[in-house]
Order: sequence, then C-alpha cells, then structure tokens
Amino acid sequence: EVSCRSTGRWEVKVPLRPPWTDEQTIRNPLVTDVLVNAMDSSRLEMDTYSVVTSLSNTPIQHWHRDAAALFEAPHSGDAAHPRPHGIIVFVPLDDVPEERGPTEFLLRSHIQCAADQQYEGQLDGGPDPALPAGSPRRTLLITECPHSFDAGTWKATAETGDAILFDLRILHRGGENISPGPRPQIYATYTRYLHACHTD
Repeated sequence: EVSCRSTGRWEVKVPLRPPWTDEQTIRNPLVTDVLVNAMDSSRLEMDTYSVVTSLSNTPIQHWHRDAAALFEAPHSGDAAHPRPHGIIVFVPLDDVPEERGPTEFLLRSHIQCAADQQYEGQLDGGPDPALPAGSPRRTLLITECPHSFDAGTWKATAETGDAILFDLRILHRGGENISPGPRPQIYATYTRYLHACHTD
C-alpha cells in the first residue's frame, strides 16, 4: 500500500515478514523501555508501521500534529498534562543532515495550557513556491501556548539507525530536502491499549 503524504513524500506500508518483523526492530528493548515508562502502560499496540520517504527537492511540509489531545484544555486556570496516548518512532535508513530536511518540532507544544493563556504567534512558514528561489520566507500565524513559543523549534538531524521518539500531540513538520538523494525512514506509531468491548 502506497500513499502520498504531501508533495514529494511517499509512505509505503512494510510487509509483515522478516526483517521487518524481527524482535530487535519492532520490540527493541531500549525503545520499549522508553515507550512503557512514557505512556505508563505495558499494554501497547503498534498502530502504524511504514517507511516514509522524502524525495530529493521535496518542499517543506506544513506544520501539523499527528493526533490531537484526548481532552480539551479548560478555558481558564490550570490545564492537566496527561501522559501521551501515543508515541511515534522514526528510524532513519540513511543519515539525515540539515540539507536532507530533518523533522522540525515546536518544542513543548504537546503540553496544553488554558485557552485564555494561548496567543497568536509567528512561526517560519517556509519558502513561497510561487516566488523565485531566495525570496523572503513566509510567516505563519498560529495560536499556541506561551511555553511553546518560549521553547522555540528544534530540527532532528540524525544518523542511520538512530531512533527519534516523540509525542504524537506535538506540532512538527518535515523539512525541505535540498539534497540530491532521498530521505527514507521507518515510521512506527505505538499507542496505549484502550479497552473496547468487542461483544456488543
């Protein structure tokens, strides 16, 4: 199964056979320990398992979350910060230096605050494809919590085989791949097991 995530980004579901099903790949002890402790649950499900490839000359992606918070933040007062209900694991299949467009995160944007504390701030919106190369970049106005704008953004450059784990509620985007080669990476989503009645 192949799908286009955005311009130049292709997702291919991996076949459920070795080496993709090797224990060291899907149940790596180091990664599993982090998942279990972060989500406070030993009952986890692999929700998505694929390879996402950003081709050469792929433009920067839009800012997005892979999933919203389970509960809305209150209008005012203190907002609770529940543990993540899902964590995404990226494993680069080739080195990801700056020119290959590493994933960029708005730090702490997975942590909620009350609605009356949020404000409209600015993020880099990337180059405008309608303008010549080298033109001023776009500015994106987005409503987030103060602690996110204070923390700023971070780009996850990585080496082959590294594991990048992040809360699926965090705001992020794929970077612009200006290198001559593709940027392939394993994409796996692990979620807490949520009880559902299968008898009715």
